[in-house]
Amino acid sequence: MGEKYFISNDTYDNAIRNNEKGVLKALLIGIIGSDPTFATTEYDEANSYIKKKSEQINGKAIDLSEPYSEQEGEYTKTQDNWDEEYYRMLLVWYRDNYAAERLANIKTVGKEVYKNKPTFGKSKQYNRNMAQKQATEKISNNTTAKKAPIVMTTGNDERNTRLPIVEWFKQKWKWVAFIVGFMAVVTAIFCLLSSK
Repeated sequence: MGEKYFISNDTYDNAIRNNEKGVLKALLIGIIGSDPTFATTEYDEANSYIKKKSEQINGKAIDLSEPYSEQEGEYTKTQDNWDEEYYRMLLVWYRDNYAAERLANIKTVGKEVYKNKPTFGKSKQYNRNMAQKQATEKISNNTTAKKAPIVMTTGNDERNTRLPIVEWFKQKWKWVAFIVGFMAVVTAIFCLLSSK
């Protein structure tokens, strides 16, 4: 089994403990928003964690799924009209109606809409692959892997060393994923409200 992408935290555990299904759905949808092509296994790992942890804490698995019901203002688009706005709306409808049937459509649309666009999920997968490649090269060559370049900035006549962007994302990925997911949901809600 490969390395994990999902790392649990108190937010998940508290929501599980308090049976806060809305919070858990928002967290899972945030993962999808940051990884619309499902380049990583983070969504499945988080889902699995929620089920296992809820069994440990509450004695039974939390069931987030709901029967499918069409949402107010919901519409469909043909594949040649899929775009980021439509994808964001799919996430809003999924949050409002967490039906399993919606996830398959979200995966299909996300993989198509974002296939040639950078996403946080693709970056995480790329960084993981590069780290594994460097580790393998280090072992096979018995040399130290090359370090990422350091970005230097100037300001107030002093030089500040900054983390390379890859290292920064590795350290801050949870917050970035949360913000990206949150912004996707807020944008979708705004678009929905402004279209009425």
